[in-house]
Amino acid sequence: MLRVDVSLFWVNAAEVQDAILQAVDAAPDTKALILNLESTDQLETTSADMLSELCEQLAERNVDLYLVRVGWTIRTVLGHSGLRARLGEDHLWHNVAQGIREARRQHGIERPGHPEPEPSVDAEEEIIATPMFDDEPESEAPRRLP
Repeated sequence: MLRVDVSLFWVNAAEVQDAILQAVDAAPDTKALILNLESTDQLETTSADMLSELCEQLAERNVDLYLVRVGWTIRTVLGHSGLRARLGEDHLWHNVAQGIREARRQHGIERPGHPEPEPSVDAEEEIIATPMFDDEPESEAPRRLP
């Protein structure tokens, strides 16, 4: 899961896109990317286009995109851009736990040997880019997206 810690808009769209793709490329076994848009309360055309292009680039890598913490205004813009229909409602969620649960369900992702507990999200958490489905040591420092 990655959380974009800045509001997406035309000035930073390309930089955020590049950072997301670098994170995905660094984890080649990624099946699903859950992108937390919590910091974005409005979306303009450039950012919507970036998300659409990102969706295509991830599909080329066989990675399924899920968007979480997607508010009404963002959903509306994604609807006008066509990305909402292309992703499907089962890839847009108001909260993180729902998105994680759906990605796991659709991709059969579960840690071997034991079922996953329901995910919890700490509102004060500052980690914005952590591997979601890997069993990496917890001591590794997370990467930050711009």
